[in-house]
Amino acid sequence: MKTFVITLLLAVCCATRGDEASTNLLAICLLDRPAAQPWPRLDATNLKNLRPASPPVLADSDFVAFDTTNHTFAITGAAAKRLSLTIWSLAKKDAPGWGEDVPFVYHTGEFDLIPVPAPFVLQVRGEPIYAGAFYTSVSSSGFSGPAIMAEKMFISTNVAASATFSFWIQLGYPGALPGTPDPRNDSRIVSAAHTLFAKKK
Repeated sequence: MKTFVITLLLAVCCATRGDEASTNLLAICLLDRPAAQPWPRLDATNLKNLRPASPPVLADSDFVAFDTTNHTFAITGAAAKRLSLTIWSLAKKDAPGWGEDVPFVYHTGEFDLIPVPAPFVLQVRGEPIYAGAFYTSVSSSGFSGPAIMAEKMFISTNVAASATFSFWIQLGYPGALPGTPDPRNDSRIVSAAHTLFAKKK
């Protein structure tokens, strides 16, 4: 009987977490793995095999804007800081030689918003639509899938509550290879973004 009760509680917890994940119209999840390459395959055929970390690093409440025509979005300052610190944490896990001072804070009181490239999965209502990578413009490694680039390179340790941070989703870094499929215009993303911001009005 005790085993049955424990199993039932686990099932309820898993179902609840799944419901929470699927309630977001739009979400971006980092992969549950170290941030450094080699990465798992991020193409459409391998999408179902990827392991998005839970909870999403960006979800409905974090988005201030999401322009599906120009492939840009803006998030709150708090969300940008959480995104950055999560990527820093993954990078430290993969490279413990970074030491305890992670993130590294410059004398200006700022640190790198995207310290290293980090793979992600974009989800609509909990369903994976495509995988890509957050990228930094100082990276020396190339990538041919969707790459999320931050407009600002740094974020303050005391980011203002009213601050917003803009990102654009480009195809490939520094550019896409010929014949690279472009999943950014998926109709499910367009529909979810329209619904999300209609609710926020």
